[in-house]
Amino acid sequence: MKEAAIWISAGKRYVEEARRSSVELHSLMPELERILFTPDETEDDGFDRVALLPPLTGEYWYLDSVRYCRMAFDLLEEYDVFLWLGSDVNYLAPFPELFRMAERFDIVAPMGSRRVTGPTVQGLPDCFPEYEIGVTLFRRNAIVKDLLVEWERLHWAYPDVYGNNDMRSFREAVWNTPDLKIERVPPEYSLRWPFGVFMSGEVKILHGREEIDRTFYPGACSTKDVRRIVNEHLAPRIWSPRSKRWSEGVIPNKELT
Repeated sequence: MKEAAIWISAGKRYVEEARRSSVELHSLMPELERILFTPDETEDDGFDRVALLPPLTGEYWYLDSVRYCRMAFDLLEEYDVFLWLGSDVNYLAPFPELFRMAERFDIVAPMGSRRVTGPTVQGLPDCFPEYEIGVTLFRRNAIVKDLLVEWERLHWAYPDVYGNNDMRSFREAVWNTPDLKIERVPPEYSLRWPFGVFMSGEVKILHGREEIDRTFYPGACSTKDVRRIVNEHLAPRIWSPRSKRWSEGVIPNKELT
């Protein structure tokens, strides 16, 4: 299968974040093609190519990002699989096994850290959780195209319901696409560390921005600290950057495992 990693970003800050993320990913998985989709004119440094998208038109960023995802799907016709990554993603180890999931499933993504963040148009079971969009693997096939078209339709039809949040509308679009084969992967493949986390085994992908956390918690850790701490050992463990004792590492500590 021909594979690619993509970023969908707008605005200088987020484009540069995506560039940093792309360069870091290339250092671990140099064989993986990297493509930036953006409505902004920018250099292709750090990417294999840049694809220019139409200008922003929505009141919310996620109105456009959902539309841009469907456009990216159409433009990636030479690829079999693509991994959509947030610009705030960091990498601790290669993860080729994530792409192998595309042998069995149409879409692969981690479960949302908060499970459900808000309302949907129709009432859905609380036990049907959201997916984290920041690390999402898509196969290019007809059923995924149907899902993306439904996601775009929902988000543009009901912005007052979903607000500036793409996970709520994605959850509902998945519910409305019953033939879709979708699977969740554990948090080690998209560790939303700013919220506090449970881990078991090696963490390979980090998802979060340190400066946002520091806005509310001035003594919060940096991404460098997270890299040092989360894989102190690989047994089942918990850790929260919002604890006053975050620098002491994961619980239980190495001596107790």
